[in-house]
Amino acid sequence: MQKQHYIGVGLVCIVLIGVVGFWMTSGDENKTLQFSFDFSEDDAGWEHLFVDYPVGEEEDYELEGGRMLLPDTLGHEYGYYLSGENHSDDLSMLIKRSFGPEDGLDPNTTYRVKFFIEIASNAPSGCVGVGGAPGESVYFKAGAAVAEPTAIVEGAGGNEYYRLSIDKGNQASGGNDSVVLGHIGTSNNDCHNWEFLFKTFQSTEGDSDATSDQNMSPDEADDMTKETLDGSVNGSDDSNLPPQNPSTIMEVTTDDSGQLWIFMGTDSGFEATSSIYINEIQITFEPVE
Repeated sequence: MQKQHYIGVGLVCIVLIGVVGFWMTSGDENKTLQFSFDFSEDDAGWEHLFVDYPVGEEEDYELEGGRMLLPDTLGHEYGYYLSGENHSDDLSMLIKRSFGPEDGLDPNTTYRVKFFIEIASNAPSGCVGVGGAPGESVYFKAGAAVAEPTAIVEGAGGNEYYRLSIDKGNQASGGNDSVVLGHIGTSNNDCHNWEFLFKTFQSTEGDSDATSDQNMSPDEADDMTKETLDGSVNGSDDSNLPPQNPSTIMEVTTDDSGQLWIFMGTDSGFEATSSIYINEIQITFEPVE
C-alpha cells in the first residue's frame, strides 16, 4: 500500500482517496512530499532487480524476489522479499520504483531525498562467513537517479556480467547515485541460530547509524514512523556506516517531465545466501530552494 503526503505551513487537510492519503499545503510551491509503502495490499509499483552476477546464472544463484508474507514470528505482515546465493562475492539485490508528476514531483526541480526503511533480516552480527561476515559484509543502500536503474551486460568471451546502469558504488562505498545506510546484521549474536528480526535505517545529516533491530509491536512501529516523519532521529548503538558517508541525505534533480527513480537493497561481500524482507519504506522529497 502507498500513502502520499503533502506537508506545509498553515492549513492542513487530510483527504483519503482509495489507498492514497495526502495532506494539502498552503500553495503548490516548495511543497514537501512524503510517501509510505508497507506492501499490505500489493507491490505498490516496486519491482526487483539483481546485478553483479554472471549472465545466465540465475538458477545457480537461486535468485528470488517479490511480495511475500513475513515469517510467522514477525506477525502477519507483508514485505518485498529478496534472496540470492552470492557466488560472485558481489551480488546486489535491489528494488526500484519511478516517481513523477502524477506523484506531485515538479519538472527540473532539485529535491533532497530522505529515507526511512524497515527490513527483516536473519543475518546475525559478529559471525565469520565465506568472503565476509553474513551481517556486517552485506551493505544496505538506497539511491536516487533520473535514469532508470537497469541491468546491463558488461564483459565478453564467456565472462559477461550483469552490472547496474547507474553508479551505486561497490559494497561499503556509496556511489554518485546511492548512499550506504548500514548493514543487514541484527542484534542477534548467535551464529548458529539465524532468526528474522526487524531492523531500521534512516537518513541523517551527519554520521549515521542503522537503528538496532527490534521485535516491535504495530503501535511501537507506528510511533517510530511518526517520530521519523517529524524529523527526529532514533537512537542507535549499531554503527554501520563507513567514514566516506558523512551524510545519507541525497539530492537529485528531476528531468523535463518531472520523473526520477528510487532504488534500494543490498550489496554483498558475503559469499553465501542472504535473504531480507523490505517491509516498510518512507521517502521524503524536500525541494531545494
